Amino acid sequence: MAETRAAVRLEPPGADGAAVELVDVTYADGGSERYALALRDGRECAGDDPLWPALARESGVEVGTRGRFLAEDLSNTVVLLDDAHVLKLYRRPEPGDHPEVELLGALEGSPHAPALEGRLERDGVTHVSVQAFVPGEPVGWERLIAALAAGDPAPGLPTQLAHVTAILHHTLAERLGATEDGLQRVHGDLHVGQFLRSGQTLVVVDWEGRPSLTLEERRRPRPVLQDLASLRLSLAHAARAAHRRSPGFDWRSWSAAARDEALGAYGDVDRELLHALEVEAELAELEYARQWLPEWLYVPQDVLPFVREARP
Repeated sequence: MAETRAAVRLEPPGADGAAVELVDVTYADGGSERYALALRDGRECAGDDPLWPALARESGVEVGTRGRFLAEDLSNTVVLLDDAHVLKLYRRPEPGDHPEVELLGALEGSPHAPALEGRLERDGVTHVSVQAFVPGEPVGWERLIAALAAGDPAPGLPTQLAHVTAILHHTLAERLGATEDGLQRVHGDLHVGQFLRSGQTLVVVDWEGRPSLTLEERRRPRPVLQDLASLRLSLAHAARAAHRRSPGFDWRSWSAAARDEALGAYGDVDRELLHALEVEAELAELEYARQWLPEWLYVPQDVLPFVREARP
């Protein structure tokens, strides 16, 4: 059993009666969480609700009135405004700097990350960010899986992904610093589904990090190889999913070659540490699939032994 209690109401000017309701949920074991709900008359707001442009203006971004939902996400509500601005309402607000806002601020001017245009904070909590809309085509998941299943090996893609990852790591280290033992700020949940191809440029469009972690945990410096590990794993994940659609596709051979290609493009690394981080990440993926996404379970079940055998 869980008990819910309305805690705070955010009603920006121009919302025309809609509001962001912050609701505290207390569980039987004593744990609690706070959720943000965008509501109008007790129902979730539609994509064209006046609440969204009102929140954007409160974030410091002048917009018109046109809005629509852009993507489905478990950790936030994403609305496209005027086909030019992406508003994110973070559903689980926590005190402290939000990693997406902080990292996008550090990456200002980078062609590989959206421009941060504004944010809405109250009492040390970031509720909303507004980013420039990046037009383009997603690299994955579906696009890559379909290509591999259709016999297109996506030549050069692993190199491009790893090259951009290395550039982003260099920029973050330069602007936010890195420790002597190699720890620095990283993405924290990097995979092919985070990349968009805009013209000839690859852009990482989601910088929230791993939603299952607290903001404090997501903001901790980590080895850059954590991102490379999760990126290389995601290539194998896409390949295994493609094999399910097209059993003739040799997912192991493609994955081995793609992962080696990505490693070569990223640069010289500690391969033992990379291998350990990959095994650790795939164990976490297996547990996540068991609890929350059983239809995905076949992927980590097959990729985990493949990764364990792929010694550096």
